[in-house]
Parts: sequence; C-alpha cells; structure tokens
Amino acid sequence: SVEGKNNDWRKGNWSRRLLEIDSQNIIATETLMKIAINRRDEESALRYAEKLFSIDGSNKNALNYLINQKRISGEWGVVISLCEILLENYPNDFFGLKTLAEAQTLEVDDRSLDTWSTVLEIGGLSDLEMIKIARNYYNSNEYKRVVSILMGISEENRREENVLELLARSQYSLKDWEGCYSTCSELVSIFPENMIGLRLRMRSMKRMKNADGTIISAKAILESQQNDAEALRNLIRSAASISDWS
Repeated sequence: SVEGKNNDWRKGNWSRRLLEIDSQNIIATETLMKIAINRRDEESALRYAEKLFSIDGSNKNALNYLINQKRISGEWGVVISLCEILLENYPNDFFGLKTLAEAQTLEVDDRSLDTWSTVLEIGGLSDLEMIKIARNYYNSNEYKRVVSILMGISEENRREENVLELLARSQYSLKDWEGCYSTCSELVSIFPENMIGLRLRMRSMKRMKNADGTIISAKAILESQQNDAEALRNLIRSAASISDWS
C-alpha cells in the first residue's frame, strides 16, 4: 500500500540518518535490512544482513536471512556454519535444525542422521518431508527407522509407488519376510507390473519356504518378463519340491 511504502520510506530515512551518527546501530541496520527484504532488493538486504551479523553475531533475523541466501546459492558448508551459530543461540530452532540436516545430508556429513532424529522428535513435518528423511535413513542402512517413519505418514501417501517400494526394500533388508510380502502384495495390487514388488514378493515367499506362494509369484514375474532367470529358477525348484508342474 501507499501508506506502507511511505512508512518504509520514513523508517528508512530515520535509520540512515541514525547510522550516520552511530554506524554500528543494530536497530537501524535491522530496519534497513527488513525494508530491503520487503522491497525484494536482495543486494541491499544481503549487505545489511552481513553488517548486522558482524555487529551482533547472534542476531536471529540476520542469521535466518543469510542461511536462506546461502541455501539458495548452494553454499552448503557456509549454511552448516551459520546454522550451528543459530542453534548455539536458539537451541531446537526448527528452521535451523531442518536446514542444518539438509545441508549435512548434501555434504555427506555423518552427523546428518542425528540432526534428522532431533527434527523428527520436534515433529510438524509434512509427509513429503518424512519420505525424504526416510530415504536418507535408507541410504545409511537404518532400515528400522525407515519403516517407523513410513508407518507414521498418511495411508494415502504411503500407497504411492516409490514409498511402497522403499518400505518393501527396508522390510526385506530387516528379514521381515511377512511384512515385506504384505507390502509387496499391496504394491502389485495397485501397480501390477512393478518389478520390485513382484520380485521381493517372490523372494519373501521363498524365504518363508512357501512353495505355492513362490510358484504363484514367479509366474507373475514371467507374465511380464518371460526369460527372467531368477523367476524361472525359483519356479523349477519350488515346483520340484512339491512335484507340481502345473
């Protein structure tokens, strides 16, 4: 609004005059940073944020703005340092923790899983963020955490193809054959030609020594891929074990 712009102009004018008298004034510098952010003048906002940070290294507004800018430009090492400063002054700050976890993940920092764990404890994450975190745990072979996280999201999002695949892979890695079989059955009922679902269902049946189930699962794979060596091998072995070549 015109009134808002006039107000900003007045505040900006006073702040600039104040800085002429007191170049390190925090309130004036912070005011000018906020006005620049509102005007989408990123160059000025960054300049004032950096000045504000140099005057007061624990200023939350300056830290938040700098973290966001460094995140956009992909300077992940700097993001980690700034987030650590933010969290020293404001422990359990959600934005700081979440951004730190993202940066640590991208920098392949071993501490990322501990940070994600703290973020999960605080809560308030969307299902898509939870799925992203679960994938990070999967990549670190933390399969129990993956299952626990995915069981905590809405059924609608859990029934997405890539999520069911992630859940099935994790259950298989945990040797939870029944859980894996159940997830794979759900997966192939929604996505009938999903090879991960078909293959892990067959392997789970084989692990549970269920010859009939292995045969049915192997035949389902062969309907899609006639020359699948693993399915043919399991079909022959299971059929031989129960003398059933039907």
